[in-house]
Amino acid sequence: MKILKFHINGFGIFSEAGAELSPGLTVFHGENESGKTTLMNFFRRLLFSRGRSSRARVNPYEPVRGGVHGGYASIRMEDGRDYILTVEDSKNFIAPADGGPAKELPPDFFSVGREVYESVFAMGLEEMQSLEPLNSSEVTARFFAAGAGLGSASLPRVLSSLEARQNEIYRPWGNIRSASAVNRLLVSMGQTDGELRQLRERNAEWRGMKDELVALEADLGKKKSALGALKERLYRLEMLEKGRISLAALKEINRLISEIG
Repeated sequence: MKILKFHINGFGIFSEAGAELSPGLTVFHGENESGKTTLMNFFRRLLFSRGRSSRARVNPYEPVRGGVHGGYASIRMEDGRDYILTVEDSKNFIAPADGGPAKELPPDFFSVGREVYESVFAMGLEEMQSLEPLNSSEVTARFFAAGAGLGSASLPRVLSSLEARQNEIYRPWGNIRSASAVNRLLVSMGQTDGELRQLRERNAEWRGMKDELVALEADLGKKKSALGALKERLYRLEMLEKGRISLAALKEINRLISEIG
């Protein structure tokens, strides 16, 4: 992140003051009590709310030369996006520089937390003399991450990310909705095994039905053959019956002829 410009409405000895920062390194210098620490604490308050900063609660830096307490700054993130940061009394807001709506600044918006920022990047003279802030676990983790080549990622954040990823892959507890990918896969495999068992049972049943069908088809063939034989016999009987009727008629005709003769 880079601060492009800032404006202080009212903060300690500053009132309606600000500057546009040039590219590269900017150094603020001055005599004692000229406002260097006040300016540093203004940026602390701008980036992190008062409720999350114990040092800011010690000295709220109420305006002593008029003006509304607070101010704003234009910043540019590493991805090139520009934002407007605003601090108004006890609240911090952020809005896109292109005119989008402002919202309350999320506590994890920046890659470093308040403790690391105030203990490494914005350390006062008294804090530098005591070096007590460097003993905090978050700052120690940040130094470890830098030495391990993790870049801007802190060690707790990396560990938290790894744990979250592990839970996504496998979690030995939880219901099906919150289960990990492995849990869901195991459930799916169990369902597939059950379906395979049902298919095997149905396959055995199908084979039995197929054998029964073959037997029925063979029996049907025999019955068709028997039916054909019966039809043939019936046809012969019908022919014999017709022949018997014709013979009786012929005998009757011969009798009538004999009577006439």
